[in-house]
Amino acid sequence: FCLSPANAIKFTPQEGQVDIQLLIKNNDVQIQVSDTGEGISAEFLPHVFDSFRQADSSTTRSYPGLGIGLALVWQLVQLQKGTIQVESPGIGQGAIFTVILPLIVS
Repeated sequence: FCLSPANAIKFTPQEGQVDIQLLIKNNDVQIQVSDTGEGISAEFLPHVFDSFRQADSSTTRSYPGLGIGLALVWQLVQLQKGTIQVESPGIGQGAIFTVILPLIVS
């Protein structure tokens, strides 16, 4: 799950902010990573967890990568019977990733 905070740091400018919250509710643990970084367009939000997909697929993009990090996070969360959600008001407005995992997996 460290990829989600790593992405938040990667896509947030030095003067920006990354917050990580951990909450325990009922029988779940909720991890929320929010940032004031680049944000995600409404068109790309449904594809954030797709393998080998990046919001900027140009050869001149600012950030390197294969587009597998968040797909791996999604798979790990699913293996633990959890959920992951992403929200973003749009480009330049940051993003919020929320992971919910059961404390006890049956």
